[in-house]
Amino acid sequence: MIQSTIIVSLIFLPMLQGCKKQEEKREKEVKVEMKMVNDSTAEATITIKEDSAGTSKETVQVIKGNPTEVKAQVENQKK
Repeated sequence: MIQSTIIVSLIFLPMLQGCKKQEEKREKEVKVEMKMVNDSTAEATITIKEDSAGTSKETVQVIKGNPTEVKAQVENQKK
């Protein structure tokens, strides 16, 4: 009886593990290009590429303002 239980366990255990739901793979890539337009104005272009469950999405955002504000907004987008 014990041998039967062990054999059944060895047969069905891999099947049960194979039936577990696989986790979705998500990838996010953030690319930032920042430049000074003049002494008091900076411009940042943020490109975000997201891949999830076989779909791909790309968003581009341009931020203009003083350098401190632009850096703060860029850091906020990276989160």
